[in-house]
Amino acid sequence: MTTSCANNTETRQYATSTLAPPQVSITITTAEPNALPQPNRKTITESIAPTTEVYTPDTYHLYSAQNGDTLPTIARRFVVDLELLWRANSNLSRTDFLDRNALVTVPDLDLSDSIDPFWIVPDSEIVYGPGQINLDVEQEVRNYPDGWLWQIEAGNDYLLPGWRVVQDISVAYSVNPRILLALIEYQSGLVTGISDAESILQYPLNVQKWKYAKLPNQLMWASEQINAGYYGWRHGRIQQLTLAEGETYQLDPRLNSGTVAIYSFFAQLYSQALFEQAIGPNGFSATYEQLFGDPFDFQVDLLEPGLTQPEIELPFEHNVIWNFTGGPHNAWRDSAPWAAIDFAPQLAEPGCAKSTDWIVAPASGVISRIQNGVLAQNLGNDKSELTGWTLVYVHLLPEKYKLRV
Repeated sequence: MTTSCANNTETRQYATSTLAPPQVSITITTAEPNALPQPNRKTITESIAPTTEVYTPDTYHLYSAQNGDTLPTIARRFVVDLELLWRANSNLSRTDFLDRNALVTVPDLDLSDSIDPFWIVPDSEIVYGPGQINLDVEQEVRNYPDGWLWQIEAGNDYLLPGWRVVQDISVAYSVNPRILLALIEYQSGLVTGISDAESILQYPLNVQKWKYAKLPNQLMWASEQINAGYYGWRHGRIQQLTLAEGETYQLDPRLNSGTVAIYSFFAQLYSQALFEQAIGPNGFSATYEQLFGDPFDFQVDLLEPGLTQPEIELPFEHNVIWNFTGGPHNAWRDSAPWAAIDFAPQLAEPGCAKSTDWIVAPASGVISRIQNGVLAQNLGNDKSELTGWTLVYVHLLPEKYKLRV
């Protein structure tokens, strides 16, 4: 449900009356997806017997590693044999994160005649993390006082200002608010303008399904698609996307996770012509730059070589028995990645019931957020959820919040 706070006597900028992206003439700079050369399968079958002998291929592609890449992930993206990739790169770590721009020899693959794909945003501009440490979501929306998003309140159970809805979804799904704002603007123009069309106001991201009507549901759906593409590509689980009319779109292995995340959103909505328009330099990318400037100006490295998890304990008191009840699984609704495990205290009856057992901090840290049955703890002395390690506890009793020190 939304309510408008606009003054009808003011001059207002109206959003487009259609949810289809604007018709513009663009040049797609990516290579034809199905034209990418395939690895030489003969060499793959020849590498069945494990060996540490260095492999020097006659044909190869020299790939510049992205932040967060590992050799196993690169092997899955390029569909090459991992054993051969290890042997062709004996100077690199077999499993650890690689330095950004480290040169990786991808054996038996020649991409010299193909064009490097167009990157829409860097990886760090997808997640809600250190690249947004100085981002003020309220101010970004306030910059367009005549825009629908600044003027409305929206929600499912209760109403919040439009900017706050964007921020809360961003925190829950760890998706950069700038990405969500740019998607709203590209799909409906409702960041900088307004509309009287109910079809636009109910579906500001053009997700035309009744169960996703209203701004919060549109943003949740969008965040799930973004995360599916981002983590699917980062882990090397996907090589292609299925577009809205069933077309298969092959992904160039040189793409980055941030770009595939944007692909994943538009793939669910559009057939190939509109999809390629959206992912080209004059599509979503141009809208983002109009609102925020060059996305690569915000680029930071998220995953450093040698990164290790801090030592943590189980989150309950010593000598008190809890049950491990599930996981690992999605951290929030249906959204990737797997980032959650479930524990529950022993109860007198099966099913869900209230408990007075204490949740214990698994490590020292700072409590950064308590709201709606959720508590966030930043490990160490880090006061921001956007940097470092954060543990989030859910299904807590909000009326029973106490901090015992």
